[in-house]
Amino acid sequence: MGCAGLQWQVRWDSRGFPYQCVGKADDVPGIPRMWLDGIVFIYPSEADALAGAPYGATGFLMQVNPSEGLPPAAGHLYIVTNAHVIESGGEFVRFNIKAGGVSVQQIPHDGWFLHPDGDDLALAPVGPPDALQTANVPFEMAATPDLFETQILGPGDEAFFIGRFVNRDGKSSNIPTARFGSIAQVGGDPIYQSGRGFRQDSILVECHSLSGFSGSPVFAYRAANIRTGANLVASTHLRSAPDDSLWVHPQLAQVYLIGVDWGSDPWTADVRDKGTDKPVRNEYVRASSGMACVVPAWKLRGALDHPDLIEFRRVRENIWRSMSAEEEKAAMDSAIPPESPEPFDRDSLMANLDKATHVIPPAESAPEG
Repeated sequence: MGCAGLQWQVRWDSRGFPYQCVGKADDVPGIPRMWLDGIVFIYPSEADALAGAPYGATGFLMQVNPSEGLPPAAGHLYIVTNAHVIESGGEFVRFNIKAGGVSVQQIPHDGWFLHPDGDDLALAPVGPPDALQTANVPFEMAATPDLFETQILGPGDEAFFIGRFVNRDGKSSNIPTARFGSIAQVGGDPIYQSGRGFRQDSILVECHSLSGFSGSPVFAYRAANIRTGANLVASTHLRSAPDDSLWVHPQLAQVYLIGVDWGSDPWTADVRDKGTDKPVRNEYVRASSGMACVVPAWKLRGALDHPDLIEFRRVRENIWRSMSAEEEKAAMDSAIPPESPEPFDRDSLMANLDKATHVIPPAESAPEG
């Protein structure tokens, strides 16, 4: 068997960890299984959520790092979806459970924070998902306008989104569906949302969006040609590559969160008389344009800057700082040997050493970063 077309590949296992093998390059990078765990389904009622009713929307978990000096566990976790999903009564969020089955959690309307400027985004701060099968999209993945201005990303680049195909979304568990396409337009005129009376800045992706996918995270990437030692990837991924080789690693392409799917931009066509082939007055049909409309990811920054969310983050981080200070003081106190007139002998030294290295019980668990 010849080696034509074979390349050293970095792939991802079912848990999202990388491994290396030789093979032909994939046309598109595979989606790590763990990314699917970042998707949640949203329903208008608990009964609908438990039954897996074929309507509702999508959301995803997004992680925001804490302030400098705090541990990752002090980070902030949000469910992200569209504002129109919440405005239409979507309050019940369905998660997968690690042990199997689903958990339905109600987040009331006042637990969601809509974008202050009216963009079609809603965020709900949530606590640690201890028993849930989840993964988080880091906020650092969010694309910024300069990525498009400098043509790091742009029309023609591959895109995909992960969401809820209501006809095949699972009854006893959430089963997300991925759809694929390409970035079609950036920086066009805002698109009027008739249901909200709002003109939404949007990225167009050539990919059909269906009811149920509203709130889905949309990603884009550009496969990179990577030389040995290139800064684009960790050198461990390419440790066996000859210095004079040029290999394409689609699965190591930088992936960006470019936004949140909010719907499609349909086009209208006249209804024509079968006999005369002339348009029938005041009659038309709507059809899919094949274009998904995406709220740009940089709008998430504005959503996170909601005054109440800023205050919640400040209070939560102050609590973490207080906890850390108390633990540090307790550790220092436990390391100070008690005053004693007795001389330090071996037994007392070992006793105090044991006390100094005593493990302090951890504080109540907090969401991992």
